[in-house]
Amino acid sequence: MSNSLDSNVSDFKEILRNLKESSDYTDFVAHMDTQNARFSQLEESTKLTSYYLLINNKIDLLYSALGNVIFERQPVSIETFVESPDYLGNVINRTLRPKWREDLYEFFKLGSSFKSAIFSGAIGTGKAQPLTSKIKTPTGWKLMGDIQVGDIIDDSKGGICSVTGVFPQGKKDIYKITFEDGRNTECCLEHLWETYSWETENKELYSNHFEKDILNTKQLIDKLSKNKEVYIPLYKTDASEDIQTLEYFYNIGVSLSEINISGDTSNLCFNLDAHQRISVLRGILDSLAVINENRRIDITSTNLGLIKVIQYLVRSLGGSCKIASHLNEDGSTSYKPCIKYHKQSNLFDLPKNKKKFKYEEVCDKLKITSIEYVRKDLAQCIMVDSEDHLYVTDDFIVTHNTTISRIMILYVLYRVLCLRNPQATFNLSVESRLNVALISITKEKAKNISFRPLVELILQCPAFEKVSSLNSLGKYKGSKIPFYVVDSEATVSFRNNIYITIASQLSHLVGYNTFAGFMDEAELSSSNAAETLETYSELTTRIYSRFKRSGFTFSSIVSSAGTSNGVVQQYIERVRDRINVDTTLYEYTLWELFPKVDPFANGSFWVLNGNNTTPSAIIEDPAPYLCGEKQIPINCELIQIPSEYYFTFKTDVVKNLRDIAGKVTNEADVPFPDVSTIRDRSLCPVVHIETDKNDLIPFFDRLPDSLFLKDFSGSRILKRASRAKRYSHIDLAIVTGSTAAISVCHKEIGQGNSVMYVVDFIIKITTTDVIKIEKVYELFLDLKYKANIQFKTITADQYQSTSLLQRLEDEGVAGSVEKLSVDTTANPFKLVASLVSQGLVKVNSSEELEKQLGSTQIDPFKNKRMKSKRQSTYDLAEALVGCILSCYNEYSDYPNYIYTNDESSENNSGNLDVDKINKLLSKFRVKI
Repeated sequence: MSNSLDSNVSDFKEILRNLKESSDYTDFVAHMDTQNARFSQLEESTKLTSYYLLINNKIDLLYSALGNVIFERQPVSIETFVESPDYLGNVINRTLRPKWREDLYEFFKLGSSFKSAIFSGAIGTGKAQPLTSKIKTPTGWKLMGDIQVGDIIDDSKGGICSVTGVFPQGKKDIYKITFEDGRNTECCLEHLWETYSWETENKELYSNHFEKDILNTKQLIDKLSKNKEVYIPLYKTDASEDIQTLEYFYNIGVSLSEINISGDTSNLCFNLDAHQRISVLRGILDSLAVINENRRIDITSTNLGLIKVIQYLVRSLGGSCKIASHLNEDGSTSYKPCIKYHKQSNLFDLPKNKKKFKYEEVCDKLKITSIEYVRKDLAQCIMVDSEDHLYVTDDFIVTHNTTISRIMILYVLYRVLCLRNPQATFNLSVESRLNVALISITKEKAKNISFRPLVELILQCPAFEKVSSLNSLGKYKGSKIPFYVVDSEATVSFRNNIYITIASQLSHLVGYNTFAGFMDEAELSSSNAAETLETYSELTTRIYSRFKRSGFTFSSIVSSAGTSNGVVQQYIERVRDRINVDTTLYEYTLWELFPKVDPFANGSFWVLNGNNTTPSAIIEDPAPYLCGEKQIPINCELIQIPSEYYFTFKTDVVKNLRDIAGKVTNEADVPFPDVSTIRDRSLCPVVHIETDKNDLIPFFDRLPDSLFLKDFSGSRILKRASRAKRYSHIDLAIVTGSTAAISVCHKEIGQGNSVMYVVDFIIKITTTDVIKIEKVYELFLDLKYKANIQFKTITADQYQSTSLLQRLEDEGVAGSVEKLSVDTTANPFKLVASLVSQGLVKVNSSEELEKQLGSTQIDPFKNKRMKSKRQSTYDLAEALVGCILSCYNEYSDYPNYIYTNDESSENNSGNLDVDKINKLLSKFRVKI
């Protein structure tokens, strides 16, 4: 024992001797002596020991030994930082996944050499909702089960955000949450909510004091069981402040107040923006409402349809509205909306009504009244890049998400901020600027998906205090860590020249000494693997070559699992020799993030993670592989999956290998695995036109007569939805022997008031010569003037089409004529694939079109379409995608006709009072 102890002491002395001779130690002492008078008075052995403890992440021992000499405040352990209410205890402690907690504590344990973290795999967000939950998008409600990465949905502040991750959860216990105004939504027990509750039982004394917290559904149930009042934030819009009434829409509201509305009214005002909706609401309320002596808005009506319109408008503008009913003596029922709004005078336009609200009540939260179990069902959670990570679900209810890596980078920043002389600790002069860098493919991305979420976490941490100016930062006398935020510039300033900044390239970090860096959603945000990889690699090289302090430096790259040639996988291969040395690799499966006692207790199944020659697939009989009778193909892997995910994997094996099993895949995504849903034989088949330089027949005359009817004047009009706005895309190449495709589509109303994208016709033009631009130009003139088609938008994606587009614009053929590329990224094909999977795209398909769509492949990392050896041309597919994309992007064009796939039937109009409503709303261009 004595010999062993002597040997350890001897080894330690040798380590110290080597450190003492290093230039880094010499620089450290020189800077500390200059900037810290108390340190300069220490003995040489003490200085050397402090340096050893510093670079080896023995922070607790360093504080015990030298306390206030090195530190301005005591740095707490990672356990205290996560669990104590003085730090993040009331923010993330109760909702932090057990696996994440375990890994956090291991990463920062005393003496740990880890400085870098790689997060790959199924990085879930704790937002599981049933697939039938509705998510609000700019164009309508979309089912949770239909949400895909890249989808644009509404955020909590009335803006939009992008879906950056989709994580199926298998079957979960589903609970129904009901709110005080009657609206409700469904979610799982782990679902996270931004909540507000009373800090004290004395509500009269502290009427405006709420405790903000992030709670899961299980914790909400616990609070309600103790008779605690819990609220969530109400949805906000751009109309939150007093804005001028739009007279046109105000008059529509007045008209609506005078008619009887029946049937489904949910989409009557959906496509209006917030400014238009509040103008319509003002017209209704000025016409019907009475403001009583208690400043309550009083409306009583037997017209339930109108009351539901009022309820929808109030909720969509960030208010609360509950409908009460009363049975009258004559047997009829009266309905009364109970309206709460944060500024009720803003709901009126007439001065006589506005002035009655001298005192405004605060109404920015929605009370939870009950939570009850309803069933077990398939669920999924999503990640969004909104500033507060909130999105809008059923009936304008706001929900939440979070991530692990921000906790790590905040803790490292916190440790540095505890230092008395941070610059000297890093061997820098006192005026040097220290920096945490948040990186993405663009600065805007970095701001939205990294900067704002990290700032939100800092704001929620009681150890920090936000100040109002840089001057206040310098004069701060409190006990917390002060900081100043400039959101427009995406910077956070701390004392001692320490900052948080954003960057999309290293040149943005010139002038800063970066000690910590973070790249979020590396696979999703970048279309250039090499550039992204080099940016992050160079950043980490700069950090660790300059700052050899494992306790005060950190880098992290985060993404859900990608492909074998993706950024994260390439970086893993580059640093393979450092993994488990100074770099930790986290490759989570979803069942690790949502743990059970045994995830395989209810059985399992096996999946082959394949490659481009051996496709990934569920292996129904894995026994031959498991016993060695059958060899697993080279570069493939057999993976065991819990049974609860079986049906999810049946829908898309490759995608769920990444999203659920957290595995890197070697295959491209196939966005159109099943195109059978697009077929509608009542529509016009693909029109094939063969032409040459001597062809004198106009293209318009080649269109089938079945497309058209004759109106009362004898003019030809489209048989289907004749007055609907049309959208067209031209896929044109002006070279010898080329082909071209032209598509035309419009919108119709589908089931549940969904928007259908109906393709009127696709023309395929082939020639042995060069396609004449003049004939294409004449086709559009004929469509406009002979067939009376109202084109909203015409697009083309080839530079050869420039002159054609210019002529069409000069002639006024369409409201908008513009270039539109469907090849720059894969996003147009992804969007249309999402619509196709929901059954929202209809075309009289052909074998050629379905082959082009079915053979489309997307590199999920580069977000580019891949060339297929099986298919040389994609003209029909590109024309289809182009016109659907234009149609989808035009939010203001509300469909006038109800979709039917029966050629012999007319578009019916439901059970609303059509004649009255259409007469009043004819100027509004809405046909019910």
